[in-house]
Amino acid sequence: MLAAIRISNYVLIDQLEVDFKTGFTVITGETGAGKSIILGALSLILGGRANLSSKGNPDKKIIAEGEFNIENYNLKSFFTDNDLDYYPESTSLRREIIPSGKSRAFINDTPVTNAILKKLGEKLVDIHSQHENQLLLKPVYQLAFLDAFGNVGTDVLKFANDFEKWKALSKTLTFLKEQEQSARQEEDYLRFQLSEIEEAELGKVNFEEIQNELQILENSDAIQSGLKQANQHISEEEVNAISLLKTAVSGLEDAKDLSSSYAELSERLSSVLIELDDINTEVEYQSGLVESNPEKADSLRASLDKVNHLMHKHNLTEIKELIELESQLEGSLSKLDGFAEEIISTENKRNDLHMKMQKMAVSISKKRKTYAPKLEKQITSGLKNLGMPNTQIQIFFTERSEFNATGLDDIQILFSANKGFEMQALEKVASGGERSRLMLVLKKIHASVASTPTLILDEIDTGISGEVAAKTAQMLAEMSTDSQIISITHLPQVAGKANHHQEVSKSVKGGKTTTSLRTLTPQERRLEIARMLSGEDITEAALQNAEQLMQ
Repeated sequence: MLAAIRISNYVLIDQLEVDFKTGFTVITGETGAGKSIILGALSLILGGRANLSSKGNPDKKIIAEGEFNIENYNLKSFFTDNDLDYYPESTSLRREIIPSGKSRAFINDTPVTNAILKKLGEKLVDIHSQHENQLLLKPVYQLAFLDAFGNVGTDVLKFANDFEKWKALSKTLTFLKEQEQSARQEEDYLRFQLSEIEEAELGKVNFEEIQNELQILENSDAIQSGLKQANQHISEEEVNAISLLKTAVSGLEDAKDLSSSYAELSERLSSVLIELDDINTEVEYQSGLVESNPEKADSLRASLDKVNHLMHKHNLTEIKELIELESQLEGSLSKLDGFAEEIISTENKRNDLHMKMQKMAVSISKKRKTYAPKLEKQITSGLKNLGMPNTQIQIFFTERSEFNATGLDDIQILFSANKGFEMQALEKVASGGERSRLMLVLKKIHASVASTPTLILDEIDTGISGEVAAKTAQMLAEMSTDSQIISITHLPQVAGKANHHQEVSKSVKGGKTTTSLRTLTPQERRLEIARMLSGEDITEAALQNAEQLMQ
């Protein structure tokens, strides 16, 4: 339950500290006194949106803090999961907004993200704002309430998670099919490019050898002439290099015999003779290999031309780049088969998930239809207690053709407040007062199933008066036995039924307007309720009436 709030520098609030107690508390005050400001500060404590315009003094930070007693509620796991200190008798939630606009959140003085603060706040307090009566008219709100009543929320959350996965798979499938279609449009061109390169047989041929061989063939006559001339000078002419060298070797042999000093020269020259003889043999061999073969030269030239054409076509400068291109083309074409496999795999996953969701949706729908009559009965009973004995309520189901995040069900609350009138959609026939009473009944039902520690109601009794107001007050008092009820109200009947009474007031101090909130004494309560009954001119009759309401 909410034990206390401390607020500073928020709109018209300079400093405010108020304690709250268990049971039923009302907050009253004249129009414009600042009830909405108090509610805004509470929303800030619970993780609501921070607004720079909310600063009283723009040079000081806003501080909004609430203390909660949570010892009777099973929340320890939340603190463990988020690495937070657990103080069940006094847990604090605090928001600070510094002058730069940056917002900071704390749980028990430990910095946390605002998302974590908001998550805990939702477990501690349910705030009913005035616009929520309009939400009641929306089918999505009605469905969410039915799910909460029937304890189907966990199943719906699991379904919603699978629905997001199904949407992601559908998006992936669309992308893959688009990619495959794009690739298929290029397939013929890619295959043509690859076949051109494959015909060149780049992996089987040594192009340096081809270039060398072609050079020999194209210059065979000159090469042959050069080899022949070398052979003649080395061995075939009458005076040739070998015969002259042999004579020189013989001369050194004679000199060596006369003196060992010439032995090394004799050996070196003999080696030259052996090397020259070997060269001559190789020249004669190579001369025999060189031939004029125009046909082979044309064939080799054609192979090189094909490769050069491919490199020019693809704007490449080296054969290795052409080999890399061949590999890339093969990879691109193999991806087409990969696309098909991935598409089939993704389709299978999506279909399997769809079948699972179909079963889940049927199960969820069955549970909803089981709980719908029970909810109808409780709503009808609650409205009867609030002066609407002839109310008819029906939760009407229609089945969607496609899933959404909540399954296959759409619902609409059909309503009639008067006997003999056909039920119609709630938004068409329910008056403002009827909507208020219906929302109050729903809040009572929700409080009984959700076990929310604190329920804050912002003028939920709008449009209600007379005997119905007294019954509304009684219902709020009954609700306060299960949850702490804090009601911002304009009804004296409701204020009289409360256990505790807070008054919002506005005053001017030192030329500055401020809003304050204080707990009223029994005598002050009597005067405030009398004011609510008769206005500023409080009559004796109003005081007596206030006394009766408080009893």
